Amino acid sequence: MQKTIECFWHLCQNNNEDFIRLLLHTEVQWLSKSTSLARFVALYNSVIQFFESNNETSLCQQLKTVKNDSFYLADIFKIFNDVNLQLQGANKTLIGYQSIVSLFADKLELLSRNLLKREFLQL
Repeated sequence: MQKTIECFWHLCQNNNEDFIRLLLHTEVQWLSKSTSLARFVALYNSVIQFFESNNETSLCQQLKTVKNDSFYLADIFKIFNDVNLQLQGANKTLIGYQSIVSLFADKLELLSRNLLKREFLQL
């Protein structure tokens, strides 16, 4: 296992990635899941390259198949984080909270419709 971690670390360094490891989580809050997904998206090409170099063709193909879904999910969790941050802090009013939640619900509805249509581009 340690050798695998070191191989991935070297691959990320050779690819000049911003990160040198994936974040792993179990039973964590969705805020941490967002960070894990964002890291996975940032390292996607290195992950694929790593699996290809280790003859993990089945897993590699599965990751390529769900690439768009994974990236879209990372975007959705980013929106969750943004809304969570907007709901924190002092000097908020009930009307302000209602506006934030209402806009978030509308955005989720749009994202859901686009996901069902397989339209991933947001303008």
